Amino acid sequence: MKNAYIIRTLLSVLLLWQITAPLFSQSKKEVIAYRNTHLDELLSDARKPITPEEKDLIKYFSFKKSWQVVAEYVPLEKEPVFQMPTYSGVTRDYRKFAKATFTHRQKKITVFLYQNMTLIRQPQYKDYLFLPFKDDTNGVESYGGGRYMDVRISTVKDGKIILNFNKAYNPYCAYNEGFNCPIPPQENHLNLSIRAGERNFESKRGEK
Repeated sequence: MKNAYIIRTLLSVLLLWQITAPLFSQSKKEVIAYRNTHLDELLSDARKPITPEEKDLIKYFSFKKSWQVVAEYVPLEKEPVFQMPTYSGVTRDYRKFAKATFTHRQKKITVFLYQNMTLIRQPQYKDYLFLPFKDDTNGVESYGGGRYMDVRISTVKDGKIILNFNKAYNPYCAYNEGFNCPIPPQENHLNLSIRAGERNFESKRGEK
């Protein structure tokens, strides 16, 4: 009986690993590749958020596997479109689309994911969700206005979604003025330090 119990337990653990393992497929190498792609996009953007001379000023916290989390994903129904304010004063149309809940160091954390009502008109962004957030590193180790993450509805598996905070990035406002950067809603202001993803940007523009 004891051996049968051990076998059942091992099979349960193996089944759980098989379910969650695909969600944890983002290695450090893949995160670095993601960051390099993001840097290329910054440099190629016609609006010039950064100059080629500033690319070495883009800094990141070290990769932390603990900030690659699997969250419970709950879609929200009949949420109205609302206007999310930006740091420039204009607003953008968004809809609260889902909530994601996970546990980090025995603390339960819930964040909300939003759908950009303009972007979803484009086929490549139809399943795109936006996660703007603030945390206790803002204004010290990371940009004071908060940071962003992008996730895809298509990555949801069995009611779970991976949130890889190693991929958190700065809004364009962190680099230069004149951009319409959404302000993270109060419900995504987190009372903890997320020391993962992009760090504060210190421009040398204007120095002689």
